[in-house]
Parts: sequence; C-alpha cells; structure tokens
Amino acid sequence: MSTPLVGLMAAAFALGATVWFFFVQAPFLLRRLGRERFVPIQMLATRQYGRALVVATGVMLAAAVADALTHGLALANLLTPLVGTAALATVAALVNARVLIPRAIKAGGRGYLDVRGHDSEASTASFAADGVGEATATMHRLVVLAVVTMLAGVVPHLILLGPADARPAQETGPAAHTEPNSTPVVLPLGEHASVKMVRITIAPGGVLPAHSTPVHATVAAMSGVGSVTIGQARHDLPHHGAVFLPKQVPHAVVNTGDTPLVILVHHLKTTR
Repeated sequence: MSTPLVGLMAAAFALGATVWFFFVQAPFLLRRLGRERFVPIQMLATRQYGRALVVATGVMLAAAVADALTHGLALANLLTPLVGTAALATVAALVNARVLIPRAIKAGGRGYLDVRGHDSEASTASFAADGVGEATATMHRLVVLAVVTMLAGVVPHLILLGPADARPAQETGPAAHTEPNSTPVVLPLGEHASVKMVRITIAPGGVLPAHSTPVHATVAAMSGVGSVTIGQARHDLPHHGAVFLPKQVPHAVVNTGDTPLVILVHHLKTTR
C-alpha cells in the first residue's frame, strides 16, 4: 500500500469520525437518553474520540513525511503542503487530546450536578458550546476550536491527495518517461548510436516518482523549474538547465515552481 493512500485513508477517517461524533451519535444519544444520562457517556466518548484523532493525524503526518523523503533527505523536501496540513492537524489533535479534553472533562465532572432536572433544555449545540454548567463553557469552546483547527488541516490534506493530484505512473524503463499526452520521439544519430527523447509535463507540486533506467539519460527543463534527486543527492533544475542521470541509479523529478514544469528527457541508447 502506497504512503499517499495510507495518508488519504487516515485523513478520511479523521473527517468521518468528526462528522459522526458531532452530528450523528451526539444528537441521537442526547435525544434518546436526555442530558442527565447523556453527559457521562459523552465524556467517555470524547476522551476516546480525542485519542483516535491523535492516531489518525499522526498516521497522516508519518505518511506525508515518508512520501516527501522519497525525493531525498533535504529539509526542503519536507516543506510541502501535504506535510504542512498534516502537521497542523496533528498538533491540534495532540493539544486537544492531551490538554483541552482532560481539563474539559475534569471541569465537567465538577459541574455535572448543574444539569440534573434540566433535560428539556438539552441540545447538541448548547452542550458543545456551554458544556455541563457554566464551569465548563470556556473549556468546551476551546475543544471545539481545536477540532476546527484540526479540520483546517485534514480537509486540505484530503483535497491534495484526491483525484486532482495526478501523479505520473511509475517508470520501468527508458520508454516509460511518458504521460498520456506526451509522445516519445526517437532521433537516429548514426548507425551505431541513437537518442530517445521524451517530453513530460509535471503540474505545480507534482512528482515524477523515483525510478531508474538501464541507460544513461539527461533531463532538461524547457519551461518551469524543479529539482532532481539522484540516489540521495538533490540537484536544482532551473529554467533551461539540465542534469545528467546515470544508468541504474534511482532518480525522481519534482516541480518546485508555480507553473507546469516541461522537461525533455534524452535516453542515450548507445553502448560506446
């Protein structure tokens, strides 16, 4: 299972669990049980919800970092929207689970007697905002704020990993440097030598995944800017710049600019 897919599943779980917790199970239990019986159950459920989100967002972050490191160990490879959104969601979930939720539950325990005999006033909105009596109102609002902050990381993370994030197919040989709209062009250079040329367009933030070829190659930027990782070394690929790709050495290309990166790959098909 690929790391982007793992991150996508973790982000989807975090979003789904939040929707379920606040908009499905809480209103249902509040109506069925009444506020007095609902409060202790919701306190326990909130604790478990917070812990589950720490795990889910942590998996999001680990998957994003692992995916970024496939392009090299440079710090710049970690400064991506995927890592940033996952980090935001993880920090918010940790603060909520480790600090805010325990304090809200502790305050709720002290104010539990305030709700006895007031089931007719029950509503999910008022419980989320005000908690169990006046003592917990501030803590409940901070918990909700942390959840909203977490979602501010989860939702963009899902968008970045969604179908719009077109990742080029894995390359297995010299002719695999192609995309659906790019056609390889072979130019014979002599009786015993030839060059295969392939034009590839990579969207901003896009990646040509790590792969190797059985022949030497060069990659030149016709437009846009990017970076090329060869083994563990990272090289900048400026506009009209070029990088040599040794055969049998894994390499990857990343579009680091704001415009499409159009590269021309030359496969040096010669034995001399």
